[in-house]
Amino acid sequence: MAERLFPDRETELHLEITVKPACKESLTATITNTDPRRDTRGNILDAHDGCLEYFESRFFLYGTRYGDTDGFGTINRYVCYSSTDLTTWTFHGEMLENAPPRIYFQTLWLEPKT
Repeated sequence: MAERLFPDRETELHLEITVKPACKESLTATITNTDPRRDTRGNILDAHDGCLEYFESRFFLYGTRYGDTDGFGTINRYVCYSSTDLTTWTFHGEMLENAPPRIYFQTLWLEPKT
């Protein structure tokens, strides 16, 4: 059996990332599994299965909000956060107004040709 890199949740992980967006100096942020990232209201960032994009001098983190679920429920919603420094995050709320109840996750939807 292959050895697991992190055999339990108690193993501390620190990851330092450096990004260099176009027309901006490099930024470095440390991500750790023992100190959650929080938004400006003090809430833990809740954006899974998403992506990080850079537009007009800001980073935007898009993802699925799981809340208190395991992610497979009909209350999940797409949300957005932004930051100028990858450390201080502002919550912008849900991305889809009046979203229908369904299980949201990153996927590719194909429509048949008509």
